Amino acid sequence: MDNSFIMIPLPMFRTLFQSQSAYNQLLCCGLYKSARKQKTNITGSGCVMIRQMLYCWYREKKSLTPSIADKLEELLDNEVWCEDVDYCGFSGDGQEFNPEDEIGSLWIYCQKDPDFLEEIWEWYDLYQFMKLVHIVRDGSVIASVIKMAEQLPDDNKVPYAMINQDFLIRFRDSHNKERDRARLAMLLAISSIVGRNRFAATTKRQIAMRMFGCKNQDEFDQQIRDTPLMQQYEQYTTRKIFDGMKNELLSTGLVKCYHGHAGRIYVSPRYTFDELLNEIADFVKASTGKKKKWQDNEKALNDRLTFINKGTTLIRGTSVGTSVGTSVGTSVKIRK
Repeated sequence: MDNSFIMIPLPMFRTLFQSQSAYNQLLCCGLYKSARKQKTNITGSGCVMIRQMLYCWYREKKSLTPSIADKLEELLDNEVWCEDVDYCGFSGDGQEFNPEDEIGSLWIYCQKDPDFLEEIWEWYDLYQFMKLVHIVRDGSVIASVIKMAEQLPDDNKVPYAMINQDFLIRFRDSHNKERDRARLAMLLAISSIVGRNRFAATTKRQIAMRMFGCKNQDEFDQQIRDTPLMQQYEQYTTRKIFDGMKNELLSTGLVKCYHGHAGRIYVSPRYTFDELLNEIADFVKASTGKKKKWQDNEKALNDRLTFINKGTTLIRGTSVGTSVGTSVGTSVKIRK
């Protein structure tokens, strides 16, 4: 299995309960969000993006989105740039691709048309990322991913789950019943809770809410309660069905640790319980130690003040302790 992963934002998890085409929605969303997370410097590498676009124009035209291909054709007709019909942007010996004149002309145009520059940038990020995750770079597919992404909410600050895109495609092709999709939602929920950590301490309630795309009770009350999804929530969070899906994830190795202790669940999709035993034990010990309450602090302060003033009285503004062998009015303070 390829080790590359795509990022699925939390709100998308609930689509697994809403649509049979949810797998494709997750795949498109994951590709887009992951691609746009790349640190492409549009000011410093604009020419790099245009160079890649021109290379595809000459050698991989199917990799361009129909919109970009049409725009380049239009600009060519309007003589904004000139096509190199002889060498296709390559040097005379065919070794180096560096169409400087075409790049310069298109870069100047893009300064006047920032929407086209943004379109190139968006295409370039997806083109590069699809190469990274070994997905065929087809312009029509890239256009479909972008179109679907336009319907997504702005969720840059929500938790994500990381999932291998090849696994998602295989799972889509062989597991498309609603219970299968619910099981995948559970896997994504666990992944989003654990994140980059080795394991997480959580609860069944938290996993269940994340399965339906909510990170807390307020989101659940606003987005799930009193909606058709509430019926599915109640169905898939019954003990029998929930535990059944959890056991299926464990038996297939998609989740490697799921252990309940004292009202919490210790879970990991990557490490077994045996591998995590000492870490979990240390975590439990640290989190269950006696914590001071404000009453404890108050008692400690009173005890300290009592100790400081123990046996001390005030006589005419003078601190008088225990007197030994002194005349009246004279005192010797015994230090404790």
